This record gives sequence, structure tokens and C-alpha cells, in this order.
Amino acid sequence: VALGLRGFAALLGTAAAITSCVLPFTRDVLGANLVQMLATSMTVAEGSMTMVFTNNIVPPERRSVVNGVATTVDTLGKAIGPVGTSYLFALTLSRYGRPGHSFVFLGLGVLHAAFAFGASRLPRTVESGSACAAAVVP
Repeated sequence: VALGLRGFAALLGTAAAITSCVLPFTRDVLGANLVQMLATSMTVAEGSMTMVFTNNIVPPERRSVVNGVATTVDTLGKAIGPVGTSYLFALTLSRYGRPGHSFVFLGLGVLHAAFAFGASRLPRTVESGSACAAAVVP
């Protein structure tokens, strides 16, 4: 059965959500490293799928502007994300002790699940870029 790009992205998001939620409960270092490796690989693949979807849906003459905005948002996320998650991680540890240790990981799992849901709801036109051909005005 062919998944298509949307199905594959939804599968990636679901797997990333599961690994993010499992990670804080792994007991040994090797298991944690393996789960972290899987979660990171799927997160990178999610980013790649997002770029594919964007380039398939945006007409060629507008791609530079859209990719510029996307890069700006990505950069802001990379600047704010680690600071925010580190703060939340420290806050939940100080308030809830050991049980609070999983809060950030579960939050990441929710974000990955949202990606999976969003990817599954994208229009068919993101599969092949046919929207670009239809959007180009002669």
C-alpha cells in the first residue's frame, strides 16, 4: 500500500510522538540513546517533509519569499526553543521533582502528534506539486 507523502509524514510524526513520550521512561543509557537517535532522525525527516510540501504547493515565482519567511520562523524557533524547553524542564523538576522530568518530553510528543495530524489533513496537491502548475498565471 502506497502511503504517499502525506501518509509518510503522518507516520513519521506519529513515530516521533511515541519516541518522544517513551524517552523519559527508558531506564538504561543504551536504550535512551537508541530512542533519542530515532526521535532525532524522525524530527529531521519531519523538517524535510515540511520543505517538500512547501515547495510542492507554492508557485515557483513565490518560493523565494515563502522560503525566506519559513527560514526566519525556523531560526526564531531554533533560538527560542532550547531556552524555553530548558526553562520548562528546570521549572517542572524544581516544582514536581522526578515526576516532572517527563513534562517537556510529553509536550514534544504532543507537538509531533500535531504535525502528524496536520500532515494527514493536507490537500492532495502537496503530493506532486500539481497546485503549482494550476496556480501559474500565463
